[in-house]
Amino acid sequence: MEAVEKVARRWEDFEIIVESLLNLEEDETLLIQSERAVGIFKIYKNTHRLILANALIV
Repeated sequence: MEAVEKVARRWEDFEIIVESLLNLEEDETLLIQSERAVGIFKIYKNTHRLILANALIV
């Protein structure tokens, strides 16, 4: 049995994630929580472009 990984809950969420990644500026990162795009945040240049969080953020 093969493991299947999902990036998004629905195709709509997947398309939002892909569009967001394609349009990121070099000083921005995309936060994804529970397979949904949460937001784009300003960061330092040359750091992480994507942050995945699959737990509660407190």
